[in-house]
Amino acid sequence: ACGLGHEILEQGEGRLLVITWTDPPAGTLPYEIEIVVSRDVFSSTVSDPTAGSDDGFMKPGTLTKPSAAVKKQAQAIAKGAGTGLEAVARIAAWIHANVEYDLAYSQDKADKTAGKVMEARRGTCDEISHLFIAMARAAGIPAREVSGLAYTGAVWGFHSWSEVLLGSRWVPVDATNLQIGWVDATHVAFARDFDDAKFTQSMEFMSTGTFKVLSHEMDARIMKASTAKGRIEAKMSYDPASVPPGQPFTAKLSVENPTLSWIAGPARLVVPEGFAIEGDAIQIFVLQPHAKVDLSWKVRAIATAEPGVTYTYRMGAVTSPQLVADADLVVASGIIAGVDALLDGAGAAVTSVTLKNALGEPAAARV
Repeated sequence: ACGLGHEILEQGEGRLLVITWTDPPAGTLPYEIEIVVSRDVFSSTVSDPTAGSDDGFMKPGTLTKPSAAVKKQAQAIAKGAGTGLEAVARIAAWIHANVEYDLAYSQDKADKTAGKVMEARRGTCDEISHLFIAMARAAGIPAREVSGLAYTGAVWGFHSWSEVLLGSRWVPVDATNLQIGWVDATHVAFARDFDDAKFTQSMEFMSTGTFKVLSHEMDARIMKASTAKGRIEAKMSYDPASVPPGQPFTAKLSVENPTLSWIAGPARLVVPEGFAIEGDAIQIFVLQPHAKVDLSWKVRAIATAEPGVTYTYRMGAVTSPQLVADADLVVASGIIAGVDALLDGAGAAVTSVTLKNALGEPAAARV
């Protein structure tokens, strides 16, 4: 368009987009402004996992002031953690498991404080972020709030998450979605604050005529995404690899960090319907560069299976950052363990059938 230009002004950690239109046509005009944001999920590498130092992000805010209950819980969770990163991972995991995400939660600011959220054990991303920040500070780790856009898997929307200071670098943590040390590429930060990061979607117009905007709306979409290949490696296995129906087995996940960055995150075991996980399906791991960890879950196989029929199930675990490791598990009753044919001394054919009751329950077999 004639006379249309723009410039980007740096404002602290943010940027201001200034668009100029020196000779706009008359009448009502539709227009579109396209902004492409490039996000590298792995730009926030953690070379130093220890808690950083910044008094400005340790002071209590209106919404992030820790109550006595918040302090007590945070210090109990972080006790014995080998690094600040491990303490952060423990706190995020505890909040994810114990605070229910509830869109109906009151949006009254008085109900959004960290202490109130601890009492209610529910809230939206705002409340979850305030509680996480308060608990991180109570554990001696500087923290701040971030607000912006994120994709839920279905729609784009406004979202709040957090950042913690590890060493000299700010590292993102999204306790709502249990992303630790990284946030997925759809997280686009618009504002940061030690207590309550706020941003507004607005436009300001300066003109000498009657030019004005009747309405505007924002649309976001993913143009291109990459995978976590090469950033983290995971392998799934089972012990034993073949089990009778209704019997327990161990699901094993080996996670390896081939990078120069510390990595923390959840590993979530996902099983088909009918299988039962003993304990929590989510486990937290913290890996230093080039380290490896083995995680395991006790699982009970699906109980219903037709005798003599073999079933193969594919199950696995999702690790951070969103890498899936899976393998096949065989479920079979296994009454017949082996069949052999041979000739006896008189030259007659003899069939030998070996039976095994793998179910551990009385079973009848016809020979």
